[in-house]
Amino acid sequence: TSEITKQPTLNEEGIETFTCGNCGDTYTKPIAKLEGGVAAVNGYKYATLAEAFAAAKSGDVVTLLADATVTVDTVLAAGVTYEIPADLTLTVAEGVTVTADAAAILNCAGTIVVAGKADISALKYGTTFGAKGGKLTVKATGTVVMLKSWENIWTPVNDAQLGSMLKNCEDGANIEVGAQKWALNSGAWAHLNHTFADGTCSVCGEPEGPIADANLTF
Repeated sequence: TSEITKQPTLNEEGIETFTCGNCGDTYTKPIAKLEGGVAAVNGYKYATLAEAFAAAKSGDVVTLLADATVTVDTVLAAGVTYEIPADLTLTVAEGVTVTADAAAILNCAGTIVVAGKADISALKYGTTFGAKGGKLTVKATGTVVMLKSWENIWTPVNDAQLGSMLKNCEDGANIEVGAQKWALNSGAWAHLNHTFADGTCSVCGEPEGPIADANLTF
């Protein structure tokens, strides 16, 4: 006869025990670990994103293992590194806010889709957010609050300064950089708080008129 004496998990093999009906001798066979898992903390797999985020502490690395959605308000914790590998997507659901602590690290080689709100304004300039080739897509309902330290140097066409990250946003998407705000309307990014005088904004120096670039990169 056989009996599963230890159930397999995402992180450990199970054990199946066989018993001889005549003499009572036993032997065991391993049962393969369960496949799947949404995220891992230092290689230890979790079935849900919320479990992985809750388990992570300063010095840990949280790695996305499959496409996943943040469905509750979440803070990316201080000292934790969050990794989104290439070909994977992390989505911030509509109505949900993800806030990054100033000491959190975000390494994105995949895609972040923001339908709710992502506030990374506390991250220091030079953060690895997007530096690994990752892409950021902002939905019509989404808002991304960028680094305040970029406020005086960023214009929506300053690719060289901020790298290639923001792609394929939807009309209605919002970007905030300090006091500056932009929205995507009819495929063009419009600065919402320009103060124009003689055709030039007195706030940022941009020429009057929307910036016609539906695939804004920064």
